[in-house]
Amino acid sequence: MVWHLFLLFVLFSNKQLAQSTEVDSFTNRNVRHQDSADVLDAEVNRRIENGIRRANRAGTCSKPLLSFSVGTELRAGITGGFMISPLEVYSNESSSVFRTVEEKSLSVYRDVKVWNSVPISVYPLGRLIKANGHFIGGDKFSHFFNEGFIYYRKYYNRGMTLDEVLSYGRGTEEGRWGLATSGVFSYADLVANFQGMRFWASFFDDPDPLTGQNTPFVQCEEDEWVQIRSFHWSEWVDGGWDEGVNCSRYTDNLSRVIQPVYNLRCPVKEQSCDKLREKYGAVADAILSPMCQ
Repeated sequence: MVWHLFLLFVLFSNKQLAQSTEVDSFTNRNVRHQDSADVLDAEVNRRIENGIRRANRAGTCSKPLLSFSVGTELRAGITGGFMISPLEVYSNESSSVFRTVEEKSLSVYRDVKVWNSVPISVYPLGRLIKANGHFIGGDKFSHFFNEGFIYYRKYYNRGMTLDEVLSYGRGTEEGRWGLATSGVFSYADLVANFQGMRFWASFFDDPDPLTGQNTPFVQCEEDEWVQIRSFHWSEWVDGGWDEGVNCSRYTDNLSRVIQPVYNLRCPVKEQSCDKLREKYGAVADAILSPMCQ
């Protein structure tokens, strides 16, 4: 109950957050969607270029300054208890990004009341975006850049083990980002977090936590950072980001009202789960839904 009261305060004091909560990854899947990956690629690369340009004003290759400069373009701090990355805002507001949103009265959440889930009952559902052939919510960009960076710092800077980092992520879904607030434990969030960690590792030329290899985005040439490869969402977004594939878990209170209308098979693409289990290997159990395993 304390969490619900806190959440109400946060939602009413944060206009951007209040615009949406969860997405319906099922009802609108058969509607024709234009893939927005190219548009989102261009926006991320523009922001990376801006960050590098500012970092180079120092006249030396400073990794902390690079992190700060690029971070101000891609990451967001905690605002009112929640994170909203610049790309999430862009994906939800730009006329260049194709997105759909289902009317709540027609969605799998149609019968949710305030006592089942405060945010789902009070605010509209989030917009559904197609990127690299997968259906995701704009919040995944915040998980990728923000939570992914938190994972990165815990693992590479603070010496936590990978198991400890992944356990931390699961704790956030049990708590403030999931079950304790919206009533939804999103495994798709966990995949976006982990992929974000891998991105930041690659960006800063650290070994990948899954493969041990790396292809950096920047290198130092004559005391200036130079971007040596472009960002593409196709490298990072997969079926694990899609809550229609990497199925969420709900509180009993929320599940009772969702299940009667939750007649769609989840995962909607079982073959996608096979690929995900192979891709994530040793960490699959920590970030993939039991229904996808």
